[in-house]
Amino acid sequence: MNSPSSALVWEVWRRNRWGFVVLISLLAVCVGLSICVRSFKSKVARVGASFFRYGGSLRATEVLPSSPTGVVAQTAQITLGTNVIYFGLLSAGDTLWWTGLLENAVSVTRLSLNATNFYDGSLLGSHLTLTMPGGRQRRLLLADPVEAQQQFAFAAMRAETWRNSVLAWSAVFMGFSFLVVFGIFGCAEPHAARGFTGIPPRRFTLPVKTGWLVAWPVALGCSTILVLYFGWSRLVLPPRLPAAVKVPDLYFAALLPAGLVVFQALVWGLASFPKTRICVITALILGLIPLAALPFVTPTEETTFRNVIQPLLPGVFAAVWLAGFAAAWLGVRQERRGGWGGARDVGALAVLTRELRPRPLEFGSALHAQFWIEWRRNARLPLGLWTLMVVVVLAVDVCRVADPQRFGTFADIALSCGILAAPFWVLLTGLNLARDAGSKRLALSSFTATRPVQTGVLLSAKLLAGGVIWTLGLAILGLAFLASVAARGGLEEFPHLDVPELAVMVTVSLHFLVGILPLCLTGRIAGFPWSLLPLLIIYGAVLNASSWLQRHTDYFSVMFFLLLLLVLAKLGVAFWGFRRAIGLRCISPRLVAVYVALWLVATAVLVEFAVVAAARASWGNDALFLLPAAVVAVPLARIAVSPLALAMNRHR
Repeated sequence: MNSPSSALVWEVWRRNRWGFVVLISLLAVCVGLSICVRSFKSKVARVGASFFRYGGSLRATEVLPSSPTGVVAQTAQITLGTNVIYFGLLSAGDTLWWTGLLENAVSVTRLSLNATNFYDGSLLGSHLTLTMPGGRQRRLLLADPVEAQQQFAFAAMRAETWRNSVLAWSAVFMGFSFLVVFGIFGCAEPHAARGFTGIPPRRFTLPVKTGWLVAWPVALGCSTILVLYFGWSRLVLPPRLPAAVKVPDLYFAALLPAGLVVFQALVWGLASFPKTRICVITALILGLIPLAALPFVTPTEETTFRNVIQPLLPGVFAAVWLAGFAAAWLGVRQERRGGWGGARDVGALAVLTRELRPRPLEFGSALHAQFWIEWRRNARLPLGLWTLMVVVVLAVDVCRVADPQRFGTFADIALSCGILAAPFWVLLTGLNLARDAGSKRLALSSFTATRPVQTGVLLSAKLLAGGVIWTLGLAILGLAFLASVAARGGLEEFPHLDVPELAVMVTVSLHFLVGILPLCLTGRIAGFPWSLLPLLIIYGAVLNASSWLQRHTDYFSVMFFLLLLLVLAKLGVAFWGFRRAIGLRCISPRLVAVYVALWLVATAVLVEFAVVAAARASWGNDALFLLPAAVVAVPLARIAVSPLALAMNRHR
């Protein structure tokens, strides 16, 4: 290498080349799908233009009788609908032509015999009748306006369905691509003792100034994410977005680099504070998602945001970028000097805190001790983050109640961001619970793997921590809702509040929390960011299938049988998983009995709500699919195979 800087750039490429391959592959796949969408739309447009133009011809030799001396000319009568439009001699060399144009189910038709036009007018009937001597007739189909309109509408609907499906998958892959860029240029590497570091310590030995250690990853990362964004926005999104939707390039060109630099500053500067780092990074990701959706969820009639606030945001993001770069440089400088050791203790305050801290209670069992570890390492900070988010949204909502004119727009934006962030918080919390409490990696550390406890104890601690954080999260949300109702003075502003719908949302949140728990517990996923890929693929497929079924209600009966097969497969996998885990002594029969009892109660309640909702909506037999869907919704098979996955992780 000619210089240390070039060596640094080469190392970034060499260690992350497969990540770049993933980025290029995802973009190439979506560009191909975009080309297909564009081709499909143009084909539908051509079909629409040609469908409403019709024409044809008929040679006289096809209807005239033949004799040994040749074709015999005869008198013919041509009838359109019930009107006779031609009566005359039809010879062997004659050809009947018809052309027309359909527009809004109205047709203009022209009939010609050879080069002579004998009819110009509206289409009086869909068929032309040619009557020959002796009563012989020949019926010719000219055009069917209703059928043409129906076929074109069906083709347009298929094109729109294909566009919506491809748009949803493109959004999933584009979001994952940006997360991959964050992971690549975060430069964090797993360490056996410290988990994920900031900038790898071996780079601190390079003869490069701290400014260059920071500047090159920042510059390369910002350049990559901008090139990637413009690749998606120019090659993928235009044919898929509705014509009225415009992508604000300046907004995203400022938001994405600012988010990346802040992410790098947190990863590099807080390497000595892993718990604080994971909390703040989670808050950053949950904040970037609603910020990215903000230009699209804001009502079009809300001119205050679009004309006043949104033009100022790129400047705000630029200031955040500068602050993030300065924070990244400061953090790397401190880590290069040995960490933030001088700032950990604050003298007398630290001594006073230790003296006033109550003496911890003794653990009553191994499960109690393991739950304490899981709670402190994997559950406490996400719960605090959720509480903070709910309190902020509640405060803004109360301000709107007090002064709707001043805080109405801001409250709508905050509520939309909170609704978008809630499912992502649940998903990320579930993925975080799958990590080892000691090393913060999906692969178990030696300390955890060799602990003299059953695998069932380790799994029970994770499930208990997840159950507690899920229950407390719902309780906090419920208290916030009650506070909002009290601020409004009643439930008059919530006329559509429905208990079955709330039960469905609660069950879906539990489903999201469990997520891909068995897959993560195997420890075979390379790192925590990569666990998002199967999660996005699975739930993206489910959302696309659900939206497709909403547009094709005729397939509800087919969906019932598919869900019934899924229920049978779920019960079979659950039986095999629990039986295998008990046989290997990974879990106890008591744990299985307790969870199965809870699953039966939750499933029975959800099925009852499904029956009530179907009866209230008067769906009849179309609601049969809700019964197996309710059985599938509550996790069972994933919990059954989780002990086997965790045992596989312990014996890698």
